[in-house]
Amino acid sequence: KLSLKNKPSRYLVALFIPNGFLYLRYTNDRQIITPDVVPVTKKIKGKDRRTKYWDYIGQFLESSFVKFCYTTIFMLLFVAFFSYALMFGYNRPFRMEDGWNEVVLWTWQVILLGEEVSQALHMVGTPRVKLKQYFLSAWNILDLGACVLMLSAASFRITASEHEDFDIPAKSCYAVSLLIHYIKLFHVFSLVEVLGPKIIMIGEMLKDVLVFMGILVVYMLGFGIGLQFLINGDNEN
Repeated sequence: KLSLKNKPSRYLVALFIPNGFLYLRYTNDRQIITPDVVPVTKKIKGKDRRTKYWDYIGQFLESSFVKFCYTTIFMLLFVAFFSYALMFGYNRPFRMEDGWNEVVLWTWQVILLGEEVSQALHMVGTPRVKLKQYFLSAWNILDLGACVLMLSAASFRITASEHEDFDIPAKSCYAVSLLIHYIKLFHVFSLVEVLGPKIIMIGEMLKDVLVFMGILVVYMLGFGIGLQFLINGDNEN
């Protein structure tokens, strides 16, 4: 398995350079190992080099840190492409020959929806228990909501090619879905050592801010309504 003594620079090399995982350090619970294998078929101590090579690839891809890095990269790419598609690739009315970016978005979102379904199916328990466990997480609800909004926007966009009245609902679904995807980045950033504590601190602070806003609303309503009555009390409109 991967050693905990690997530096972040080694992971960056492994993530983006072919065979970069060979620069990482592995451990067999007794000593730290640096791979010295190459993908050629040659027997070493009774074990095929190619088999050993693929073993290291499997250990690298199964690492929690590597999964987190690739998930973060693809989330950032998706949000960036989503933003580009709305800002520069939105056409009225929708035409298949000009709306390739939206088709890519819809396909990408269907893949993410399949990932959510797979996550729910791999939970432990009966189908009812799995469903309950899935909806206990607010992040899962946001994920599902973003998928539903995106697919709703897709149906509105296809319908809007014949009925212009559906263009505004499509834009609204796109906008809310994009906002949810940006909010989901907080879930990723909360695991980063530098940003995580600050995000948690802001979340705890919001509880006190909501109480303060409630007090402020009571004061503003009383003062605002009284002031408007004094200024415009004789106005019939």
